[in-house]
Amino acid sequence: MSWNWLSIALGVVGAAGTFGTFYFGLRVFRLERQRYRFSWGDVESAASRLSTKCIRRFKPDAILTFSGPGQIAAGLAMLISGKLLPVYMAIYVFAKDGAKMPDIPGYVTINTSRWRVFVPESLRHLSDKRLAIIDDCTITGDTLAALHEVLKTFGFRRDRIVSGVLVCAQTVVEADKAPDEYGYCVEHASYHFPWGERF
Repeated sequence: MSWNWLSIALGVVGAAGTFGTFYFGLRVFRLERQRYRFSWGDVESAASRLSTKCIRRFKPDAILTFSGPGQIAAGLAMLISGKLLPVYMAIYVFAKDGAKMPDIPGYVTINTSRWRVFVPESLRHLSDKRLAIIDDCTITGDTLAALHEVLKTFGFRRDRIVSGVLVCAQTVVEADKAPDEYGYCVEHASYHFPWGERF
């Protein structure tokens, strides 16, 4: 008789433990997803940091950003700074799609494993000025590293360039390819902005 009660009690404890494991596992999963789901408030906070560090303090003469969500980051940072600057746009194309595209006249082409990027040659006439590069995120740091090389060929000195992103992957920091400034550092590349999943 006592064994029956013990079996029932152990069964209840086991069921409660199983339920608790699933319940708390689901809560952790949801919290983890929320952690990598950036709200407009998060974006504004990160853009405010870029505005302070890359625009107000650095005092660039122009901004270089990228087609797609990068221009949102640049636009917000500039709006928060209260300074109206010339904005130059590099064109991003997925590497697999860009492989079919010819070079664009008036642009220098950068090829990475993920992107084909067209950088406007009109930046050459700013080589004695200060330039802020602003984007929404960096996952590998490869594009930024290649971009610095192109700007060097244009005549830019490294101390006249500042770079900033809203979100930087931890692997980029560890690989010593991080931009000069970033709003958030994330452990992995799976996250969402208010406008959708990062590219």
